[in-house]
This record gives sequence, C-alpha cells and structure tokens, in this order.
Amino acid sequence: MIEFAVEHDLGSTRAVLLDRQHKYGEAVKQYLDEDQVSEALDLTLEHIDEVMRDVDAFNGIVEKCLWRYLSFGCRVWPESASIPVDKVDALLRWTPGPDVNDRDERRVCYLQSLFAE
Repeated sequence: MIEFAVEHDLGSTRAVLLDRQHKYGEAVKQYLDEDQVSEALDLTLEHIDEVMRDVDAFNGIVEKCLWRYLSFGCRVWPESASIPVDKVDALLRWTPGPDVNDRDERRVCYLQSLFAE
C-alpha cells in the first residue's frame, strides 16, 4: 500500500499508513511535507519519545511549530497562527530537557509564563 501511495503521490495517505506501521518519525516528516502541521504536531504529542529519536522529524516540528511562532519579541500568540497555543504548550511541557543552568531555566520559565496568560 505504501508503494501505491508513493506512486500516486498520495502523501497524506502515506503518512497515515506510516502511522499505522508505528513509523512515527517518518509519518511526521510526511505530514510536514504535505503542510499538515497540525496533524504532525498531534502525532508528535501522542508519540513524543519515538519522534524525538528521529532527529529530522523533531527538527521539522521545531521549525514549523516552535520557531515560526515563538520569539522573545512576541508578547501574545498571533490570532493568525495555524497551530493552537495549547498544542505548542503541550509540546514544550512534554519535551524533556537536559540539565539547564539558572539563566536558561529563567528563559524556559518566561516562555511558559507566556502560555499561562
């Protein structure tokens, strides 16, 4: 079935098939290739550990979801954002972080405070 989806350029169908085969990183990348960022983020939140193991998939999520909308210059979530703030908040909360120093911890707390408003 995957071959059929690739042959007929059915990217969204391929993403669903990859998801069913538990190839979550590949499915996330396929959703992102199809500009279905919300679906990619949903799948990432459901299977965060597996998606984080696929560096390209997780980098894609960071670029399409976090980098696009998060900035230290932003004060409120843009109304035109195609991704709901609660999904990004969930991603930030579920993403395990390395040990951080005090300065970095303050930055993370500041980011999280933006979502609490």
